[in-house]
Amino acid sequence: MKKLCIIAFVASLILLAGCGSLPVTDLASGVLSAGKGVQAAAQVAEGVDFRSGEVLASDGTDINVEGMYYYVSKVVTPATAATKKQAEVLFVENGKKAWASFVIPTHKALKAELTVGKLVFVLTSYYDFDAKNVSVDEYRKGRWNLERITSTDELFKSRIEAGGYKYHPELIRIPDIKLD
Repeated sequence: MKKLCIIAFVASLILLAGCGSLPVTDLASGVLSAGKGVQAAAQVAEGVDFRSGEVLASDGTDINVEGMYYYVSKVVTPATAATKKQAEVLFVENGKKAWASFVIPTHKALKAELTVGKLVFVLTSYYDFDAKNVSVDEYRKGRWNLERITSTDELFKSRIEAGGYKYHPELIRIPDIKLD
């Protein structure tokens, strides 16, 4: 849609420029490059998230949900009684398949969901980072772990404390299933 608007705008500039003395090529290329910049910025802002069907899966078969590390994955074989309630997953980080005890669908946290005591996923090693400095690859290939929110006192500064570290709220995910 943006491209269509830009093309229509450039076409109207070309038509109007026939009556004036503006160099059309310079003006049109400036408009097009500005449009590309807006489009790129929109992709960065909207792009830092999991893809459809991706979940957080544990990196092993431990029985303690809070003691595991988690990675973005796609389910290959769902958990059943025949698989001893473990799911086979394909990890985005390294492309390897493994069996996981915990496969947890999540969503990006909304500010209203960030309350003291809530169990959340944090992107390990990305404390005190602004979300805008985390690439799509870092977000999807990073290691996640479960922590409890210990303070929301700096939410107005876009900081939430979980597990003793401060995180940007956009780097926190909420489990879609009850874990505690």
